[in-house]
Amino acid sequence: MSKKERESENEIEQKRKSESENEKKERESAERKGKTKVSFYTRESKVKRAFFADCPMIFLIYKKSYFNLDETNQSLPSLAVSLLQEFEDVFPEEMPNELPPIRGIEHQIDFVPGATIPNRPTYRSNPEETKELQRQVEDLMSKGYVRESMSPCAVPVLLVPKKDGTWRMCVDCRVINNITVKYCHPIPRLDDMLDELHGSYIFSKIKLKSGYHQIRMREGDEWKTAFKTKYGLYEWLVMPFSLTNAPSIFMRLMNHVLRAFIDKFVVVYFDDILVYSKDLNEHIEHLRYVFDVLKCEKLYANFKKCNFCMEKVVFLGYVISTTGIEVDKEKVKAIKEWPMPKSITEIRSFHSLASFYRRFVKDFSTLTAPLTKDRRPIAFFSEKLSGASLKYPTYDKELYTLVRALETWQHYLWPREFVIHTDHESLKHLKGQDKLNQRHARWLEYIKTFPYVIRYKQGKENIVADALSQRSSLDGQKKAELVKSLHKRVKIHGRILLRRGGMSQVGPSLKDPLQVPDGLITRSRAKKIKEAMQGLVQST
Repeated sequence: MSKKERESENEIEQKRKSESENEKKERESAERKGKTKVSFYTRESKVKRAFFADCPMIFLIYKKSYFNLDETNQSLPSLAVSLLQEFEDVFPEEMPNELPPIRGIEHQIDFVPGATIPNRPTYRSNPEETKELQRQVEDLMSKGYVRESMSPCAVPVLLVPKKDGTWRMCVDCRVINNITVKYCHPIPRLDDMLDELHGSYIFSKIKLKSGYHQIRMREGDEWKTAFKTKYGLYEWLVMPFSLTNAPSIFMRLMNHVLRAFIDKFVVVYFDDILVYSKDLNEHIEHLRYVFDVLKCEKLYANFKKCNFCMEKVVFLGYVISTTGIEVDKEKVKAIKEWPMPKSITEIRSFHSLASFYRRFVKDFSTLTAPLTKDRRPIAFFSEKLSGASLKYPTYDKELYTLVRALETWQHYLWPREFVIHTDHESLKHLKGQDKLNQRHARWLEYIKTFPYVIRYKQGKENIVADALSQRSSLDGQKKAELVKSLHKRVKIHGRILLRRGGMSQVGPSLKDPLQVPDGLITRSRAKKIKEAMQGLVQST
């Protein structure tokens, strides 16, 4: 042994003695104070010494947990924290780069028999969008969600901006959906689910992470999901968004997985799972059942969008609490601050939003009736003409009707611009008339005070409005058409008889009375037609 090695060993031995003496002094000092100091930490030198001496050791290793009480809720019960840490694999930060398992329920696409397989060209995009689109495709390929394809079926993709400024890749599956057989798995009613929560006092909401991508495509149907980009053709191995049967398949899977718990302590609506219980201990047990199923089926949840052991939780737009169901104040605020609708589409959108809380509004349908009655009559007006007004020409009668209607409904018409529809074509030039008599000038002076637009509507399109006032003319027109059709039949019948050598006088004798032009049937003409018809019956 060299001199340096001996000196090194002596130094190590001296350190051991000094450390032992220090530990002895610390232990004696603690004993004098009446308490023994216990620590889970040890010195590195002790670990090395025990390791080289082949001594048995127990290591306590701290694992960094994904769950941080500061980020969730410091008032979360310790039982819930322990349970979440036990099932930490159910709440990954990132989805695993692997395909979901085959569970027996995969997304299938069945085309309508005889349908033409679509092959649509790609959409044009600027360089920035093209680069972002390819980046997202490569990310999906790295996760194993898509692969390159040689499918004869292809649809384009496009980018849709998100609220945070990023882009979402969307596959335009409309042509695929048009030729796909629709499968309608039942979707639970919201009011039925809310009724199930009666008598519960503690709630937990679980939100799945990228739910659609956690379902596999049925083997052999991947080619039907192919989409094009500038750089290639790709097909999905997991269920994408935008497919017509995707919601039904997803709901079917969730009902199958959680069937044993639904209507007992679980309600599920697509990727939203609500666990409800009457006390904390029961709730922890219920959560364990649900976590076990999710872990077994490899269904992953988004921890940041989950809430656990809450007395009040927002679920599907409603505030669920121990006292019952309430409206979400944020939703009410959005309704109050909704901009004034300016089109039919905007009115329908607002009506749908307000209808979400119709169960909390008395006589909701009555209050919103004006929004759903567009182009439907809301009032009628009629007046019997008498005296001089009976002798007015047709134009004056139409103009007088307009004036009286404006006088009757002026409180509805001011101050917004409105449209006047008329089947009297001369009235459409109302604003451009120069030569006016005294009566017309007086009426037009009143009409000009309204912000109106007048449009001509053909009489044949105005049957409903004319039904009461012109019913006889409609009957006359139908009678005229009937007589003309009978006239044609009689002429044909007469020719047949002439060929057979009989009734040579039928054609000439019936020619004049039955040549009836279009228009009103007067009493004199009706009498002639009646006589002709009687003669026709007698002759046959």
